[in-house]
Formats: sequence, C-alpha cells, structure tokens
Amino acid sequence: MTSVHRSTLVVHGRLAMQERRLAVSRDGRHGLQIMSFEQAAVRLAGGFTRPIDDESLRAAIHVALTVTPMGELEKIKALPGMIDAAADTLHKAWRAGVDLAERAADHPRLADLARLEAGVLGQLPSGMMRPLDIVATATSRIGHAPAVLGPMEIAGLTELSPCWRPLLHALTAYVPVQWIAGPRSVPAWLDGTGVTVARTPARTPEVGYLLYSNHHNPSWP
Repeated sequence: MTSVHRSTLVVHGRLAMQERRLAVSRDGRHGLQIMSFEQAAVRLAGGFTRPIDDESLRAAIHVALTVTPMGELEKIKALPGMIDAAADTLHKAWRAGVDLAERAADHPRLADLARLEAGVLGQLPSGMMRPLDIVATATSRIGHAPAVLGPMEIAGLTELSPCWRPLLHALTAYVPVQWIAGPRSVPAWLDGTGVTVARTPARTPEVGYLLYSNHHNPSWP
C-alpha cells in the first residue's frame, strides 16, 4: 500500500483555492492540502479553534458597546456606522499583530479600543480566536507541523499580514517552507526568516519541495 505524504499549498483568495483544487483533482494527486495561511494556522492550532467571522464579530460589538465605557468615544458609540467602524478597526489591529491590551497605556484611544476588545472577546463563542491567539496556540503545537501540514509552499501572494509572520518563521524549523514569487516583488521581511524564495513557479508543489534546500532539516530528502 502506497503511503500518502501530506503537503500544504497556501494561496490567496477563494477563486485561487477553487482553481488549484480542481487541478489537483483532475491530476489525481493525493495528500496536497490547499488553503489560506489563516486556515493552515487554525489547522495546526487544532481542537475547536476557529477565526472570528464578521457576523459573530458585529453581534459581539453590538452587545459590548452597550455595556463598555468608551472614554472619548462614548458620545459617538451609538451613532449609525459605529459597529462597522469598530469591526474594521479591530480587524486592522488584529491583522497588524497589535495587542491592544498591552498598548492600552500608550494612548487613551487605544485604552478605549482595548476595553471594547475585551468586551467583544467575552461575547464570542468558545474557540473563536483572534489571529494573535491562533498563532500562540499553533506555535505551542508546532512540533505537529510535519504531520498536520507537511512541506509548505506559498504561491501567488505578494504579502502576508504581520500577525501570521511569527508562525511562518517558526514553521521553517520543522518543515520546508517555500515562497513562490514568480515575477512578483518579494517582501523584505522574508530575509532571515528561513523561508526559501523561488522566482519562478515550481513544476508542481511536490517537485518544488524536492528542489527545496535541505539546510533547515538535514534529514529532509
């Protein structure tokens, strides 16, 4: 019986996922997972971990705003559009990897947002986490990366949100990670992370892994 070696291809956007999955299905390839980096992080975190979806976030903000003192934002928190503005602000802070609780003392507005965030998190279902918490949980399980994710190839991305970069860096100590840039520019922050950059697409993800330098894991073929 032939064993199936698991590997992960990270792409951006639902259309890219559909196209890649269709191609993999047509080729009859097995063991290749196609997902976003967020989905890969959630998969590694395991358990009941899931990201915060927009509907749940807005519902939590609606409740939290009514019971959370908002300081200088108190006068506008009941205005139309406040829920959307708060959701957008929280998403931006989370994607940037900003810990609002740690930064609360830096500025009164950050303190207001930190209180709102705390209220929102208290309203969300169990297991629904911010990117910061997903990364922390996934990093605590990083030793399972070879079995859960296998070699990782990132294709078609020009950037990766700061919140995910620490996990990407940590993964390179356990699995080969290759960033397929093609003709696109390569983010400067990739330097020194242990991620191998390829300027031209690999023939297939599996071939790309075989061409990957084995200096991260001497036992890798």
